[in-house]
Formats: sequence, C-alpha cells, structure tokens
Amino acid sequence: MQAEIVIVGAGPAGCATALSLCQLDPALAGRTLVLERARHPRPKLCAGGCVADVDNCLRRLGLDLSNQPHVPVSTMQFLYGDRGFAFQPDPVSLRVVRRAQFDAWLADAVRGRGIALREQTRVEGISRDPGSAH
Repeated sequence: MQAEIVIVGAGPAGCATALSLCQLDPALAGRTLVLERARHPRPKLCAGGCVADVDNCLRRLGLDLSNQPHVPVSTMQFLYGDRGFAFQPDPVSLRVVRRAQFDAWLADAVRGRGIALREQTRVEGISRDPGSAH
C-alpha cells in the first residue's frame, strides 16, 4: 500500500492523530496508514487512568468513552510517607479503563473511519522516496 501519511504506533496517541487528521480532511483516510507492532487487544503494563480532559478530546473525535467499560474514581488519596489526604472531586474527574480494551476500541474507531491499520508490523527503518515532493 502506498500512503501519504504513515503513523507508527496504534496506541492512544497514534490513533488520535489518525482520527484528528481525517477529521480535518476526510480524504486523508484513504491516504493514511497506521502501523502497530502488536495485535489488539494487546497487553499493556501501564495504567488506564483517564482524566476528564480525555472525555473532551474523545468527544471532539466523535467518540464516547462512557460507552466503554470503566470504573469512575470518586475518591482520590495522596500519601506522603505517614501523612496524606483524601478528596472527592465533583464531578468525578478520573475513570479507570482496561488499557488493552481501550486501545483496541480506538483501533476499531480508526478502521471504522476507513483508515488502514496494519497490526503485527514492525518498523525497522524509514527512508524517504527521493522522487517525492515533500
């Protein structure tokens, strides 16, 4: 496949970039390729905490996180040695998602917008076509 835009990595940043570009210009969907070395859902060691701004960003991309499995965090506790404090944000400003499912949901949204996503594809090098205009 020839692609004008190649995004390496189909995590939240890569998927959001692809979705944002296609939102700016829907014609880019057919000229964009997202490459992912693993296969979704893929295991992730990092946590799945999503602050309130994540909802806003996803909404601007036409996605609704509230439809995905999550746990709202209603109380936060900060500990410093033997001291600490707890507070309850109003409204709830943090959700915890299962990262593997969250990332797979975003990858499905990319495919749903007509953007090519190739999984199990390792990038081993990048070179520029000397005949390209950019």
